[in-house]
Formats: sequence, C-alpha cells, structure tokens
Amino acid sequence: MKSRQRLVLILWLAVLAGCAILIATYTHVRTDMSGFLPEASTPQQKFLVSQLREGAASRLILIGLENAPAAELASLSKSLADRLRHSDRFWYIANGTQQWTMGEQGLLMRNRYLLSPSVDKNHFTVPALRLALAESLHRLASPLGAVEKHLLPADPTHELGRVLEQWESAEGPRLEHGVWFSPDTRRALLVAETRAPAFDLDNQQATIGEIRQAFGFVSSGSSARLVLSGPAVFAQTSRDAISQDAWRLSLIGTVLVIVLVWSVYRSAWLVALSALPLVAGILVAVAVVSVSFKYIHGITLAFGMTLTGVAVDYPIHLFTHVRKLESAQTAIKRIWPTLRLAVATTVIGYFAMLLSDFPGLAQLGVFAVTGLITAAAATRWLLPALMPRGVPSPAIPSLSRKAIRWVNLPYRWRIGFLAGVVAAVVFLFIKPTPFWQDDIAALSPVPEHSKRLDRELRAQLGAPDVREMLVMHADTPQQVLELCEQLTPALEKLVQQAALKGFDPPCRYLPSARKQQARQAALPESAVLRGNLRQALADFPFRSGLFSPFLRDVEASKTQPLTELKDLQGTALGMRVDNLLFPYEQRWTGVVLLRGVKDDAALGKLVADMGTDAVFALDLKTESEQMVKAYRDQALAIWGFGILVVVLVLLAGVRS
Repeated sequence: MKSRQRLVLILWLAVLAGCAILIATYTHVRTDMSGFLPEASTPQQKFLVSQLREGAASRLILIGLENAPAAELASLSKSLADRLRHSDRFWYIANGTQQWTMGEQGLLMRNRYLLSPSVDKNHFTVPALRLALAESLHRLASPLGAVEKHLLPADPTHELGRVLEQWESAEGPRLEHGVWFSPDTRRALLVAETRAPAFDLDNQQATIGEIRQAFGFVSSGSSARLVLSGPAVFAQTSRDAISQDAWRLSLIGTVLVIVLVWSVYRSAWLVALSALPLVAGILVAVAVVSVSFKYIHGITLAFGMTLTGVAVDYPIHLFTHVRKLESAQTAIKRIWPTLRLAVATTVIGYFAMLLSDFPGLAQLGVFAVTGLITAAAATRWLLPALMPRGVPSPAIPSLSRKAIRWVNLPYRWRIGFLAGVVAAVVFLFIKPTPFWQDDIAALSPVPEHSKRLDRELRAQLGAPDVREMLVMHADTPQQVLELCEQLTPALEKLVQQAALKGFDPPCRYLPSARKQQARQAALPESAVLRGNLRQALADFPFRSGLFSPFLRDVEASKTQPLTELKDLQGTALGMRVDNLLFPYEQRWTGVVLLRGVKDDAALGKLVADMGTDAVFALDLKTESEQMVKAYRDQALAIWGFGILVVVLVLLAGVRS
C-alpha cells in the first residue's frame, strides 16, 4: 500500500472513530412523535399542534376490565385505581370512587358558597331552608347518615355536596358496586391522565407498562382481562409497528444484498467492502444530525438507514467496472464522473426533504444527503485502497446480457408500453375515489379492532373524543372564565336539544370573580338568615343552636377572599383546572371539551353568535386535513423544483 493510500485510510479511520465517539457520548435519540407534525399556518392549526403535543385529552388512557363477574371487576377496579394513584406518572385516576384528600375537601368546604351553582338570592329563604332540612332528615336515615351528621351543623343546605358533584361530573358512566361500568356491566371502566404528553413515547411506554404491571399484581388468580386505548396507546402501537417494519425490511434487504454480492463475486472480502461505504455514511449521518438538531429521532434513524441503503450500489459499480489486470484506483477514476452524476441526482431528490415543515422529515433529509455523500466519498477514496488487485469477474454475465436484450424492445412494444402509461394516467383522473387521501388517520398502522375498542370505551365513559372542542383566548384567566360563563347557557341548550351530549368547561370548577361576587352579594345578612332559619326549624326536631356553625360560615363567606387559580395549585383540583385553563403564547386559553357532537351547524352558529374571534370551534380532523393539504401543496412544489434541478444536472452531465 502506497504512503498516500495509507494516509487516506488513516484519515478515514480517524473520521469514523470520531463520529463513533460523538455518537456514543453526545447523541440523544428521541421518540417524541411531534417531530413528524408539520408547522401550523393558522391560529387554529397552531393550537391543534399544541394540543396534540401537550393537551389534556391527548394524555388520557382509557382502561377497561372485562371477562369476570361484575362484583369481581368492581373489586379489581378499586384495587387498580388505589395502586395507580400512588404512582407519580399520573395526574389523576378516575373510576367513580374519587377520593379527595382532607386538605382538598377543606378547601372546597371553605369556599363552598362561592363555588356552588345553587347560591342565589332565593337559596336561603324560609321555603328553601325548609326543603333543605327535610332532605337532611332523609339523609340522616340513609346509609350515609354518619357523614350527614358530621356535616349537617355547618352545611344544612348541602353546598359541599353540590360542589363535589361539579368536580366528580354528573355525566359519568353507570355506577355499579361503587365504580364505573359499561351499560351492560360486562366491563369496569377507568380513566387515567398521564403527566407525560402522548407523544413522549418513552415515558408513555413506561406508563403503559406500569398499568399492565399493576393490573397483573391486583388480578393474580383472576380470569379478568385488561384492555387499554387512547392517544398514547395508539402512538405507542404506531411507533412499534413502524419501527418493526423498518428494521425487518432493512434486515431482509441487507441479507438479500449479501447473498447477491456473494453469488456474483464469491468473495467474502468484497462482501465486507460492499458494506463499508454504507456503514461510513450512517456513522457520519448520525453524527451530523445529532450536532445539527441536538438530537436524532428514532424514526429518522430507522428510515434514514433504509434510504441510505441505496449507497450499497456504489461499491458494486466499482467492483463490476474493474477490468482484468486493472487497479481499483484506475477503475474509479474512469467511472467517477458517471457515478458522481448518479449520486448528485439522488442527493437532489432527498435534498428537497430539507425544505419540509416537518422537523422529522428535515432530519431525514439531512441524514440521507449526508449519508449518501459520505458513502460516495468512501467509494471514491477509501475502497480503492482496500480492494485486492484482481477482482473476480461477475459470475452471471449472461443474465446481464439477457436483461439488456429485454430492455432493448422492438419499436411496436414501446408504443404499447407508452399506451399503457397513458391509460394509467387517464384512470387516475377518472376513477371515482378521491385522487388524494387527506385523512391523516389513514396513515395509521393501528389495527381496526383497536380503533373500534377506542370508540366503545369513549362511548361508555362519556370521555371527550379528542376531536371537537371550543377554544377561548383572552389576556387574563378571569376574562377566559367570563367568556366560558357566557357560553355555558347556550351549550346547555344544545344538550337539551340533543345537538350535543355533554361538555366540560373550566368555569364549572372555578367560577369567574364576577360570578363569585354575585354569589357573595346573594348571601343574606346575619339577622335575616337567623330569622329565616328559626321559621324553617319550627316543624323539625333539631335542637336549638345546632346550626350556629352554618350561621357563622355564611357570615364569613360574605367577606372572604375570592377563590383564585393559585388557591387550587398543588392539588388534584388544580390539576383538573390546569388542563382546561392555561397560559398559551403570552395569553390565557380556556378549552371546553365536547362530547357527542351531533349538530356541527348549531355549534358553529353558537360561536358566530358570540361575535368575537376570541372564541372558535376546533375540529381536530378538519384542521389536520387542512394541514395535510397545505403540506401536500408544499411538497408538490418542492418535488417539481427538485425534478427541474435534476434535469438541469443531467443536461450538464451528459450533454444530451
């Protein structure tokens, strides 16, 4: 080996070793699927992308327990919920047995007159108090008598119960044995909200694994079966399916290439050398992407290796064109202009991906372009230094000659071929199905039975279908809550008209300051309340002075500070509100999650009647289709530009 060749080899080994060290010490592989979401072009689309990445609905995991008697499923539901509530991977676990801490119950108790939807100027009149006391007597005789006896002196009007009903949602699924069930009682139901967003797939994989592990622990010896669904489960399933396909196809392709090269050249050394440019390209590509983007996506890694696999052609071109008694250095100089042109046209095709609005696809473009250029450079300067002097002639020259004769078709066959192409183009434009597929769900590898299970669980739980919502923007949380309170009566009317099955607004849990002040103003003066209570008690056997705490609390509530968002922080109550009311782009945003929308036109009219662009309806399916259309238009423009550049490069290269 000449000293120049030895220097080239040393430099290559140094570069590859440096890339390997950088990959081992610096490269961070991410699996957050949001890297493959496009950049949004409208406010609705920007909010859509943010919700897909971080939204509460995207973090829901729907849990079903089935294949056992109802009583056994109820017991398993309670045990599983208790176990998962001790995990720091979840914001909350709901199964119909919501257990508030003493601190949370105390917070609601102190603020009950500000939070209760029943408080108005008629709530403390003599007839209203008499009705409340009658209900109290009935409750004292019920199985909940001990709890009622404890709360009665301070809360005879049951304000705490009404507030808890707001938080626990009166629109939940059927209750059996104290937990949620499907209407046919064959499936116990739970909902888990994860701390990690749905597209943080590593964290979600660990979270889903924890649910399965907890179920395995509580169901030991039981025939019950666990079923899971939700965006996180779908994302996990999609990643696994995509990764498995990519790796399997890459492995099959690698084996086929090895078999082909061996069958042609019958040389283990040439088989090894044929992989060297590809390995070098992948190493350099991973290093460049890691430095350029600060991380590399797992999907980029899997598909980038597949795209870069075309580089295995480069050494085969070299092996095939080495003439008898000719050195590899002489052969590569002779074929390099043609090989360089082939590499340039391929790189231009992948270069268009760099202009994509999808960060993941831009990464993929950098990976493919870097890998192919590196592989071509390795074929040009590294392989000749390592190749033996005499390269075996291909073992199947006759097959090559037959292939060339087959391609050189008679003129009439070419006409028939062109006619077939024209017929195919015409068919594409006259076929009844749409020319383009805009539904991004069509790309999902999630099997149909999993989608059907998700629809069943959502219907049984009354959970948001993660598709339609109302979005409110304002400068302050109070302004958002006031917008919410303006919307609520109209939404309740839509529910009554069966245009909507239900909704979950932030103002249900935290009324605006204006609403709380109105409730404070509705609280009667001490003397009036004492007189009304005395008249209401005339027909009841309650002892004198029993309701002194009630009189004291009402009086205190008239001047107590209003309940604010900060008062709920650090509690499960605050977590619930934070999912529906949060800062977004230096403003505040409120989300009203909708269930079972039957009349989109009525919903659109409701928003239009608000007369402000601070409120808009968001249909995730419609907006995602608009994003797909916009990206397709951009991709077609880039594709056309790429074809033009390739044609120009070919014209410059072949002069024909």
